[in-house]
Amino acid sequence: MLLTLPAVIQVYQVQDRIEQDKIAAVLKEMAAEKKLKPFKLCFYDHENWVVDGSAGGTGPETQLRCLRITADGIHDVAGQKVITYPTP
Repeated sequence: MLLTLPAVIQVYQVQDRIEQDKIAAVLKEMAAEKKLKPFKLCFYDHENWVVDGSAGGTGPETQLRCLRITADGIHDVAGQKVITYPTP
């Protein structure tokens, strides 16, 4: 058995919930047609890329909503929260 992490699709700058629902619906249809494994779909306010000298990294980002998409449905798994990433 090969263990893998579930796929995560990150979408930036789609704040409108109706538009988010449209994206989720299309991906649910695709998951059903292609018989895909469940995956997460997360919406973020905007990407926060920070450059320090010659190195770059992701700064704190605001997750607006995170969904679990399956062939059978769309399920909310997380709401709005600030995501921080470790700095090298």
